[in-house]
Amino acid sequence: MIRKVNRKTKAFVTAAAKLADERHCSDIVALDMRKVSQVTDYFLILTGTSDRQMRSVADVVVHIFNAQSRKYYDLEMLWGDAKKLKV
Repeated sequence: MIRKVNRKTKAFVTAAAKLADERHCSDIVALDMRKVSQVTDYFLILTGTSDRQMRSVADVVVHIFNAQSRKYYDLEMLWGDAKKLKV
């Protein structure tokens, strides 16, 4: 059974994606995890270019990688069954 969408949680994910974009992070992807994970409703994955930039959004964003680590862990592929949200 899929968990009901919590509008505040979805709004938080969207706001976090917007914040990351405003701080010049790139390749921002939000995944709806409700059908594929018992742990969380959403993942927000993005690429940062410096430690300082990534720290500026770290209190909001769950997964932040430099380009090499993001490619290595490839969470989008790992959670490929999750629906991508438009952010």
